[in-house]
Amino acid sequence: MMLAVTGCTNTLPTQSDYKPQDSYRHFAVETIGTYDGVSWYEQGFSLNNYAALELGTVTAERKANQAYVSQSVVDTLRSELEQSLRKRIENHSVKSSMNSKQTLEVAVDVQNIEGVSGAVKPTDFIPIGAVIDLAKVVSGTRDRNLRLIVSVELVESESKQVVGKRLFVITDKGVLENRNSEITVKLLEPDVKEISDNVSAFIEYLSQRS
Repeated sequence: MMLAVTGCTNTLPTQSDYKPQDSYRHFAVETIGTYDGVSWYEQGFSLNNYAALELGTVTAERKANQAYVSQSVVDTLRSELEQSLRKRIENHSVKSSMNSKQTLEVAVDVQNIEGVSGAVKPTDFIPIGAVIDLAKVVSGTRDRNLRLIVSVELVESESKQVVGKRLFVITDKGVLENRNSEITVKLLEPDVKEISDNVSAFIEYLSQRS
């Protein structure tokens, strides 16, 4: 018997997910639509202060000791994510109330791609494209989740100052059979859409917040 169900789980980051430069910032839990995450903004931040919104740098990383995810897979994820985000952000316009020439850049970084332990239940959601053996799920032998930590920084184009940041985690449950399972481009495909949807919802929220 085979099981194929859909969806990615969006969760809050843990303390170890923050980078050292985040330590002096006060992140607040902020749920945007169905997306959970934490965010901070400079005092007085508003999209109305900028002439335009554009995609900044898109990066993806992996820990050096993670042999189960190759650099070529990480590079492919970054490329596909950049293409998806560029299309999304082109559809967002900024209604500036000031004579500003400064652009706000949206920089996205997949800070880490890793396999983590965590037994999956038959009722848990599995990303589209992941077809798994139900017997293995029930027996608990498929107990590795795919986890991505995603950072979205709001950067002023001229000063390069970061004026806001959002951090969230995406977990694909049960897509890895064991700690030696390879993380492939196919496994990451649903996450490109999930990240793009999350970032798009964030930008829409910022436009309404202004």
